Amino acid sequence: MNKMFQIDVITPINTTNLGNSDYLRAPGLDGLFGVQAKHVNSIISIGAGEIKVTREGNDTFFKTNGGYADIKSEGVILILETFEEINKN
Repeated sequence: MNKMFQIDVITPINTTNLGNSDYLRAPGLDGLFGVQAKHVNSIISIGAGEIKVTREGNDTFFKTNGGYADIKSEGVILILETFEEINKN
């Protein structure tokens, strides 16, 4: 079974493909939520905060002012107001 899924990010000024990912964590309006491959179809509101994406054991962090996650079993589309990588040393 494939444990990877695609993540695409759409903002008013850009579209970004984050490629195959193992895990996504985002700030929902009711608290943090996580997504792995084969997640049930959902649309979840995203609040302002930090998004974590895990790819091949490496975590990358982004910040957003909010939006929506359109989750399908094969991938996630994040429709966000803003999306910027955070450099965590």
